[in-house]
Amino acid sequence: MGIRVGRVMGGCHIERGKRMKTGDEKRIDLEIGQRLLVLRRMRKLSQEDLADQIGISYQQVQKYEKGMNRIAASRLYTFSRILDISPLYFFDNLCGCKGPGYYTNVEGLPE
Repeated sequence: MGIRVGRVMGGCHIERGKRMKTGDEKRIDLEIGQRLLVLRRMRKLSQEDLADQIGISYQQVQKYEKGMNRIAASRLYTFSRILDISPLYFFDNLCGCKGPGYYTNVEGLPE
């Protein structure tokens, strides 16, 4: 059995210079990834199609969709442009609040 070296700060475990995700961060990354997956499928794009348009690997798209990797704001903006949706869509209702007009150009999404 190994010894775990680290300390806890602000709800995050710090180990060997790495900051691990909190429960809320994991949930948000997963939710944003799921929204990316839904939009990609609605647009009838494969992971490879989407990845090619951005210049990343399909494996990276897969990690984003599973919430394994966090999507940078600039990349999220690029996804929103390619998928023809407001970047706000990815964050709508994450905090329990909902803004008007976020779904205006996506047919079939729940209000």
